[in-house]
Amino acid sequence: MQILSRLFHETSAESERRDDELDALVMRVLRINPCLRRARGHEERLRTALAWCVGFLGEVTNAMALSRVMSRKEIVDRLVDQLAIEALRSIVKEADRRHMLDCERALLADRIEILQRMGIGTSSTAGDGPRDPTRQTPIDARLDRSDLELRGLGLLSDAFDDQLDRFCNVFFRPDAHIHAGAKQVHLRQTAAHA
Repeated sequence: MQILSRLFHETSAESERRDDELDALVMRVLRINPCLRRARGHEERLRTALAWCVGFLGEVTNAMALSRVMSRKEIVDRLVDQLAIEALRSIVKEADRRHMLDCERALLADRIEILQRMGIGTSSTAGDGPRDPTRQTPIDARLDRSDLELRGLGLLSDAFDDQLDRFCNVFFRPDAHIHAGAKQVHLRQTAAHA
């Protein structure tokens, strides 16, 4: 984050405050989608994307002539929340991914059954594992088939990485999701009638 400090010509105190704010935003996003914690390098990738996003959102809120700094931080926080919801919405809409995860769950459940039949784990201590070599060959073949099917689907961790990519892409392109314009409001005072 020292690069950001140099870009924004921040003092160490300002840099520390900015880091704390980014940490808080990362936690907000992880509250919206806790699965992102399982993606590789999630914190650093989210911090980088959110730093970019906050820069854009800061410019938008500054241009809106809001009077209080508290009013701006809260707006930025809520806009980040909304962008995270938009990223989550795009994941939910993707039917193929849901289908793939459903297939993967079914394959993993089948794999558990195969492993238990092979006597892997504590089930073999209770005498549940196969002892007959003629029963072992079909189970080995099922395990090999399970390996191929799971590799064909991809790993579940890839799904988490894909979700993180979607979130980061939204944070790197907030202008594609947030449209703000100046709007003037005129109040007209009317005479009170008795």
